[in-house]
Amino acid sequence: MNMKKLDIDGIDVSSKLDDFILMGIKEGYKTKETKKKNYKKVIGLAITIIVILGFSNSKFVNASIEKIKNSLGNFAIDKQFTVDEKDKMQIGETIEDKKIKVTLDECYIDNGRIMFTTTLDSRGRGDYAQEINPQVYINNQLMDVFENDYSGDIIHNEDKTVSLLSSFSLDGIDTSKDLDVVIDYNEIGVTNIFDVTRQIKGKWKFSFIIDSSKVDTDSITREINKSIIIDDYELFVKEIKIMPYRIELLTNSVKLKNNPHSLPVHYIIKDDQGNEYIDGGGKVRNGIMTLRYLIDTRDIKSLTIVPRTDFYNSEPTIHYDKGIQVDIR
Repeated sequence: MNMKKLDIDGIDVSSKLDDFILMGIKEGYKTKETKKKNYKKVIGLAITIIVILGFSNSKFVNASIEKIKNSLGNFAIDKQFTVDEKDKMQIGETIEDKKIKVTLDECYIDNGRIMFTTTLDSRGRGDYAQEINPQVYINNQLMDVFENDYSGDIIHNEDKTVSLLSSFSLDGIDTSKDLDVVIDYNEIGVTNIFDVTRQIKGKWKFSFIIDSSKVDTDSITREINKSIIIDDYELFVKEIKIMPYRIELLTNSVKLKNNPHSLPVHYIIKDDQGNEYIDGGGKVRNGIMTLRYLIDTRDIKSLTIVPRTDFYNSEPTIHYDKGIQVDIR
């Protein structure tokens, strides 16, 4: 497959999946030398609504054709981050209908999540395809956008195409067996020069088999079960799950005083080299929040979990003195 190379501030990226990882890490990863503290609030599950209802209507998206920052943060890095070729599937299949080309680029899967990248190209129509609502089936089971914690990110390419990263939790899927994957894009949202978006129905359906041996099953789970007291509020960190290219942190949500709603508490993950990562969203169920982090963990031996709160302030506070250190190797 002839993958386009993207150079981001001197970092060479050789695949679509790496584009998204680098984009997320460049915007969500801080090197030790970086002193900026300009964190932005994470939009979390709202990205699901953005993908379904349309990127062009979101305040997070500029209607002009440019790269768009995703929800993983805004720090820069100066080293390369890639998924090993052995850990991902190159697909590279293109289907054209209604003069819209949809390319399923590549896929990465571990025993908890599937991620795949898609490129939209409607330049031949004179409009701008940028919205998807993928119907994904794995072994004939439909992935639900809420139950399977769907999230998406977008890159507006300089050549007037759009690349999208889609991600689903594999809750309820037996990853010890081969996975029969069907991805059906039966509608594509296109925006014209007047910034009016409409849905185009068509046939863009992909299917492929993921051999069970391709599922990345290496993982480490550390039970933490520690409380952190901040401003009379009790935060609770339950456990951390470490996969080769991502982390899941299980914590509680917090009910504020004089407020009937529970609010999530976000955390900074700091590795043993001093690099810091902001979560890229997550899900809340029964008062337990699962936060996701896109991190190459293969060489990391220990982590520090640092709470980041904004209970009553417009700017979040990073509580480095409340950090919990976890040895993972």
